[in-house]
Amino acid sequence: MLQHIVAVELRYAERLKDLPVTDYAQLPCSTADEIFATHDRALELFRGLLDDPFFDWSEEIEFNTITAGRMRAPRRAVLHHSLLHAIRHYAQLATLARQHGFGPVPPADYLWLVAQRA
Repeated sequence: MLQHIVAVELRYAERLKDLPVTDYAQLPCSTADEIFATHDRALELFRGLLDDPFFDWSEEIEFNTITAGRMRAPRRAVLHHSLLHAIRHYAQLATLARQHGFGPVPPADYLWLVAQRA
């Protein structure tokens, strides 16, 4: 599941940057470090896009997906999807863990992980 989450992040970031899209099967996923490195690479690409004041978020792009075939959407919708996609799957993982008796270990929310107490 984690490989899927970071694969989608990276592949959509590459599409938005007009880069060759990494083959899903070629993404390293043997260790947590490899999975997080893919995530970090995707975030680096997203940051570059968000920092570009001239990037055209309204431009439509056409792309292939693994499950839905060929699609066309505005770049802003692709960014939105890629961000929500990860959130949805992390919520599924949290639900599955709770169903199997693993309660949330504080801090469970992202903000609690990164925020500093005032």
